[in-house]
Amino acid sequence: MNVTTGTLASEELKFTPAIFSRDDGVLFSVYSLTFGYQAFTLSFEAACERLGAYNQERTQVLLAFQLNHPRIARAIKGKALLADGRRVVLEATDFIQN
Repeated sequence: MNVTTGTLASEELKFTPAIFSRDDGVLFSVYSLTFGYQAFTLSFEAACERLGAYNQERTQVLLAFQLNHPRIARAIKGKALLADGRRVVLEATDFIQN
């Protein structure tokens, strides 16, 4: 089930602290007053190919995450979100128009 992103268009998203996962990438959530919480994974592919991480090392991926909050927020606003609470994966293709 998908949730529309209409309420996200003009709303600033807040990011929770990131958690590095050797298996998945960067785990984090975003929230806002009307949006609520949504969990995300920033894939290694997206961090390296689109957000400037040199490699998949913890420091590189977390730095790319921290420096690119505006780009990540734009990618989230353009993504169909799951209403069932499952984590949404942000892939490199989510950042092509971003």
